[in-house]
Amino acid sequence: MGSGSIDGELRFNRCTSDLWIRRFDGRDIWPPASFAGLPQGPIGIKPTKKVKLDTGKPSAVHGRYRMYPPDPELFNEDEEYDRTPIVILLPGDIAPYHVKIGPHGEFLSRKRVTWELFEELQ
Repeated sequence: MGSGSIDGELRFNRCTSDLWIRRFDGRDIWPPASFAGLPQGPIGIKPTKKVKLDTGKPSAVHGRYRMYPPDPELFNEDEEYDRTPIVILLPGDIAPYHVKIGPHGEFLSRKRVTWELFEELQ
């Protein structure tokens, strides 16, 4: 969600961006009691089993899902941040379509995809 500004003040990093987005997931999530001691990366654990979810199906696991298989144009293992689409789903949430949007925010297309769980959230 951003790094620093031209004036040098700090903004969100990956971890605080994740917390900000998850503030809607439940009570008492945002703001955290303190940012002291927070990890540098997003909070989550590697899934214990493979979970794949097709568009329109409900999620059983709270976690981060990425489009599967990754689009070769967007995915690069060598980059720190790949650009593969990611969604956060709670149990019972319906897996979304992948929507393509143009440079000015206009709707271009949507397609059914498979989402793969890559990080469980608690």
